[in-house]
Amino acid sequence: MREIGRAVARLTASWQSDAVLGGITAAWMLGYQQVNNVPWAQRGPAIGFGLAFAAALPLRRRHPIAAGAAFGVTLLALSVARLPPVAGASLEFFVWMPFFLAYSAGAMAGLASGLAATTWLAGALVVQAGYFNPFLVMITAGPWFAGRVVRSRRDVIAQLEARNDELAAERERFARESVRYERARIARDLHDIVAHNLSIVVIQAAAGQRSCGSDHAAAAESLTAIAEAAGSAQAEIGRVVSLLDDRPPGGAWHLWQPVDELVRRARAAGQQVTCNTPATSVQLTPAASQAVYRAVQEALTNALRYAPGAGVVVTISESLGRYSVDVENGPPPAIVPGPNGQGTGRGLAGMKERVAACGGSVTAGPTPSGGWLVRAELPAMPGTA
Repeated sequence: MREIGRAVARLTASWQSDAVLGGITAAWMLGYQQVNNVPWAQRGPAIGFGLAFAAALPLRRRHPIAAGAAFGVTLLALSVARLPPVAGASLEFFVWMPFFLAYSAGAMAGLASGLAATTWLAGALVVQAGYFNPFLVMITAGPWFAGRVVRSRRDVIAQLEARNDELAAERERFARESVRYERARIARDLHDIVAHNLSIVVIQAAAGQRSCGSDHAAAAESLTAIAEAAGSAQAEIGRVVSLLDDRPPGGAWHLWQPVDELVRRARAAGQQVTCNTPATSVQLTPAASQAVYRAVQEALTNALRYAPGAGVVVTISESLGRYSVDVENGPPPAIVPGPNGQGTGRGLAGMKERVAACGGSVTAGPTPSGGWLVRAELPAMPGTA
């Protein structure tokens, strides 16, 4: 039934339905002539005018101006022809057509052209009638105005549909960007966790391998450091999973609590790390504290990989409501072995993105002494500066 209803709706909204109505009216005209015994000599001109009227109706949807103009010309020709009363009466069945033609001129044509066609149609009706009749004006002006209203509503609906399509496309783009952002964030966290702890594992494994035959205590310390690095990686991956479960940590964190843990593990791995923290409690939002934690972690990891054996200084300072975290390492001793390889730049890029998202900035570059300095600056929590 629903499909039948849709088919009927499509038919009534097409030119075929207008052609059917025109054909029915023409058939009604022929029947009237037959019933009233109109002479065949009078039927011919009447049939010609009737077919001309009927032919204008299917044109009104695609060519409303041409349809209205053709109907008006036919009316003027009819007024000149002066058919006999009985033959002319058979054409009164087409009197409803100007209503539809004027409506189409308002709904499907421009303002100026549609108004001109409607005025022409009303004038032709008055001329054909032979006297001024307000009803003839109303059956054209009223439908034209109704058509203009319908056209304005259609334009509004079209604009709303276009806006809805834009919003749907915008939501789709936002969803894609959200997925991309979350994937990048997860990749950054995994990179920091794996790179830092694997660097410690590589260092300690190499040290344990060198000392396993001569210094069992040193080998045991290396294994202990490897176990701590693996446990730390497991715990941090657990925190990443909790973030994916929408359970971020709440409240404010003391900045140096996670940094001290990083420093302790770096010292256990053999790095010479010095940590300078302020005397007062530095408060940051959880996101900012996490960004600083990852920044220090990445800086210590890079120092371990590219400057093994060099001293590292972690300095936390406060000035005018902004907190600065510096991680500076000296030049690497040439005789100290360690992990090598060229970095991908992913860690530094992730560091900058995290800190920038918290309203801070990161700078990194070589120092005059041949070492490397990473500086992260972030704002404090409101009311703690």
